Amino acid sequence: MAADITDLHKMDQIRVLFVCHAGMKIGLGHLTRMIAVSQSLKIKGVNDFQFLIFGEVINRSDLGGVVCTFISEEKDISSELLRFVKIDPPKVIVFDLHPNYIKRSFESLFSKLAESKFILVGVDSLFNYADILDLTWIPSFIKPYVLNSCAPKSLKFGWDTYLIQKRLSKPGWQNGNKVLILTGGSDYTGLGKILPSKIDNQLSQELEIHWVQGPFATDPNLPVSTRLKWVIHKSVESLDALIVNCNYAITVFGVSFFELLQYGTPTVVFSPYDGKDDIELSALEKENVAIVSKNDETAVKDLMYLMENEKLAVSLSQNALSRFSVNGANNLAGEILSILENK
Repeated sequence: MAADITDLHKMDQIRVLFVCHAGMKIGLGHLTRMIAVSQSLKIKGVNDFQFLIFGEVINRSDLGGVVCTFISEEKDISSELLRFVKIDPPKVIVFDLHPNYIKRSFESLFSKLAESKFILVGVDSLFNYADILDLTWIPSFIKPYVLNSCAPKSLKFGWDTYLIQKRLSKPGWQNGNKVLILTGGSDYTGLGKILPSKIDNQLSQELEIHWVQGPFATDPNLPVSTRLKWVIHKSVESLDALIVNCNYAITVFGVSFFELLQYGTPTVVFSPYDGKDDIELSALEKENVAIVSKNDETAVKDLMYLMENEKLAVSLSQNALSRFSVNGANNLAGEILSILENK
């Protein structure tokens, strides 16, 4: 079962296994981040990837030609993974798992994998195992509150750790009438039932609303007679083109929010997830990169305020762009290769 690491300069011999969650209940954020890292590794010459995805089967063009194995999220991750790597061992395993599926038994799992000489990289929710993993990558601008000053050097966080692909270039922000609305891959909290009517009733009739309906989300409940122009985009794989072509955005907190920031889009963000993101959103308010709203109702009002204050929009845009001067996915890819070369 041991990973035989030989001649690390031959990139085509480096096999990387990405282990993540994705699906209706979980969303697509974990998978999207892993795809971003795989693309950055590919640019650096690594081409042998495999994905072990716990959740529903998902068809995406950016996974074309990549070996993907889908397993129910209810299956035991440890036993399934140990069986998988025994059959077809990689050199590097990158984990991006949903926190609800993290178990105490993972300490035993990671210890077994480490003994077998696999390079282990944990993303986000695995910070409690930083002492076992070769690299722990926290896509967050703030230090995880559970960590103390003795956190290992192999743990990384900061604005340069966000795992996002930036596929397009964009000139400086310009004012306009197009508003992008993002509620997540599954719209888990059902914003599509209540938010459209609030938007249509309160915002200026001059606006064009671009609503993204995720692959696991239901159709938005639009008013029978709409005041605004609505454009519904279903199951969009890449948001880049939409982001570049829109002038403002309202989004739930998650990976897509940071996709907006990397393009400098003036954005209103909120979390509908029962206080789960309170710590990060509280810190985010001090960064002056977006307007942080309490809920979906105040988000609409905050968007109105933002659109009436062009000076504020310009400031938020410039601050957001400055935070994303370093591509986090490229950064992680470089760290992985550095570990390989030094092991």
